[in-house]
Amino acid sequence: MSELTSDNSTRAATPIVTDDPEFNAADADVCIISSDNIRFKVHSMNLRAHSSVFPVVHDATNNVRDPAHMTERAEVLRVIFKFIYPDPPLPKLGKLSFSTLEAVAIASEKWQFIGLSELCDRYMEDHAPAHPAEVLKYAFLRSEDAMLDRVAPHTISLQSLDAARLFNNPLLFQRWASHSTMTFRVWLLNYLQILYREACIEFIAAYRDTLKEVEAKLKEWSRQNRTPLPPRFTLTSLLEEWENTWGAVLKGQIRLT
Repeated sequence: MSELTSDNSTRAATPIVTDDPEFNAADADVCIISSDNIRFKVHSMNLRAHSSVFPVVHDATNNVRDPAHMTERAEVLRVIFKFIYPDPPLPKLGKLSFSTLEAVAIASEKWQFIGLSELCDRYMEDHAPAHPAEVLKYAFLRSEDAMLDRVAPHTISLQSLDAARLFNNPLLFQRWASHSTMTFRVWLLNYLQILYREACIEFIAAYRDTLKEVEAKLKEWSRQNRTPLPPRFTLTSLLEEWENTWGAVLKGQIRLT
């Protein structure tokens, strides 16, 4: 009796795998199961034509008996597999939700689907106003310096501590800090660095009118680029917050976890 109960419990715990209705070719030699238990049967020839690193197994019998389990969801793999087959229509990346597009973009980069990755670059950048931190992190992953330069201004409203946690990468955080302050430094020029070092009331008071003028220019830039500034924005407080947080990261007082 106890053995029967144990066996039934084992069966109940086994996840149910469902075949994908579109990618279920009878002559497929590769079987892949998504993280949400959808089985895809595709052709290794098509995979190899678009990626040299995708983990395929070439023996059809072994694949059926022991398929490759992927960490990507079915909706992500479905977009990738649509891309590797020449039959139209190609996946419409612009109609994907941002979370799905981001997952497709990261998977394409990981498995080196070069053509799909280049398409993802374009559509990921379109989401920069709404998802600046995520797109900046993706640009860094892709080593796309030009994209990183274009996306960085959209992160003006991102607080440094939040950025450190979101990026989870000291090199990216350093790049971000440099790019995010670049707009300010163009306008403030050399005396901005003095403001960092000489944070005294007299100095700030002496340049109060100049700082107000710069802040007005930043707010106009924010309006034109549809990039929100932090609540109760002031230039000096934001610059001090950036400097203090970056210093704490360097000293190990803030952990990038």
